[in-house]
Amino acid sequence: MDKVNLHLLATFSEIYRTRSVSKASQNLGMSQPGISAALGRLRRHFGDRLFVRTSTGMEPTPHAQQLIHLVDPALEQVRRALGYQAAFHPEASTRHFTVCTTDISQLLLLPLWLERRGKEAPNISIEIVRVSEASSRALESGQIDLAVGFFPEARAGLHEQTMDEQGFACVASVRHPRIGHTLSLAQFQTEPTVVIDCLGSGSQYAEMVLRQRKVDRNVVIKVPDFLGVESMIESTDMIATMPTPIAVFFAKNGLVKLLDLPLPIPPYTPRARWHERFHLDPANQWLRRIVTDIWLGIVRGNQRR
Repeated sequence: MDKVNLHLLATFSEIYRTRSVSKASQNLGMSQPGISAALGRLRRHFGDRLFVRTSTGMEPTPHAQQLIHLVDPALEQVRRALGYQAAFHPEASTRHFTVCTTDISQLLLLPLWLERRGKEAPNISIEIVRVSEASSRALESGQIDLAVGFFPEARAGLHEQTMDEQGFACVASVRHPRIGHTLSLAQFQTEPTVVIDCLGSGSQYAEMVLRQRKVDRNVVIKVPDFLGVESMIESTDMIATMPTPIAVFFAKNGLVKLLDLPLPIPPYTPRARWHERFHLDPANQWLRRIVTDIWLGIVRGNQRR
């Protein structure tokens, strides 16, 4: 039995429409022997003559008359599929996004993202999940649309976009009894300290650098995220080292002050990551554009402070 492909079905449809081998040949850009050979393969496959030559042209058999009602819609679907271009219209979309991020990004990015959503995509919804060891697999499976954070290692199958690098600052209460406008190395090492060791964050990177340099500090409490850190700093004499954007965010309340670090920590570069399957997806491209635009705005705002 001959294998039937789209080329043969298109030939069948054109002969049916024109009732002529020669016209089908012209319309399809094939030679008449080529059309005849294709018709022969169709006849062998279906076990029917399909078309019979008459004084008025190539007339279809009853089998061909039934078959055309299946072939033409199938060919139309294929033509539509081949001409299909994915599009995303945020103002009308009801898309649900799942974004994996740290609580730093949640505090800084999410309010501004929601503001942009209200202006550009009022019917879109978003779910935030925390960075974990399983985040890369969740990107691969499509459970997560985008991951934002500090990812030092490369992963196969994942695309990433680096955002502007960020430095670090120390924060203390404006009422701190021993620290004024500057912070000495001795104070950095002896003052009671909150350590934020948050997976996928710049804080985790800073702690790694300090451990590698064997910098001793008076660590009083170690927490896995920034929940409650602001209130701990403003109401006690503890200090904390954190990425500059979150330090600036905390200082806006007027109860926390920013201090330059007494020893340099190289800046870190946050990244947005997504799986290769969604690289050309217009909705995912829109989401990535919004996130990187917001982050750039935050960075520029910190540089002007």
